[in-house]
Amino acid sequence: MNNVKEPILSGLKDWDDAIGGFVPGQFVIICARPAMGKSAFSITLAKKIAIVRNIPLAYFSMEMVNHQIIRKLIANIFNCRTPAPIGSNSFDEADDIEALAPKVLADVPLYLDDEARLSLQKLENKIAELRHNGVRIVIIDYMQLLDGFEEDKELSLIKLKKIAEDYEVAIVALSQINRSEMIIMPDGSLDTGISKQILDDSYTKYADIVSVIHYPEFYQKSETPYRDKNIAEIHFIKNVHCDTKLIKLNFNAKFAKFSNLREDYE
Repeated sequence: MNNVKEPILSGLKDWDDAIGGFVPGQFVIICARPAMGKSAFSITLAKKIAIVRNIPLAYFSMEMVNHQIIRKLIANIFNCRTPAPIGSNSFDEADDIEALAPKVLADVPLYLDDEARLSLQKLENKIAELRHNGVRIVIIDYMQLLDGFEEDKELSLIKLKKIAEDYEVAIVALSQINRSEMIIMPDGSLDTGISKQILDDSYTKYADIVSVIHYPEFYQKSETPYRDKNIAEIHFIKNVHCDTKLIKLNFNAKFAKFSNLREDYE
């Protein structure tokens, strides 16, 4: 088994500075309400880690099929519009670019798995096998869709942390949260103090890092343009690496893409 201990950098500078990179045994939870960019953030991580840095990564999605993940990756890589839904008759510029996918992804150490209602035991078995291929980081989109997760959330979180430690992989689990778990102020900002109290305590108990993606512009209701257009905020509810509470990244929903505010770091 690969025992490489060096942190895995995402290429998103402020994120990397805040968490110190992804490390073996680490359990990271990234929360957000629908349409706040959870999948776009995970797609960006997959591209920057597996494609740009050539580090083996496994992406388990119970929400999208592999073909949809690939289309989002292509949109992210080539800065084209996120493709129309599979089965749609609408034309999109990504339809042409998608033909490049086999060539672009040919030798990329990216392992996609779209098995629906994946159980934790199956997930562990697959990660055990993938470790022989050098996989060091695992993305789960999203963890509430794991079979049995909602029935015993605390046991599931304990198990995910244990899998990360036993197989020396960083597990990055996306989590969908409800309206009642997010307190939004009139100006569109997130009240992290109250939201932290509402967010499930078991997340902060068992995960090493718990963050919330927030897109203030989405909530702004006044006629005055929001001061940080196309900027997503990532609030850290728990961060064992340092005291950073907030970072900001560019978010282009059209391209399913997050990027640095300053593009001088890759």
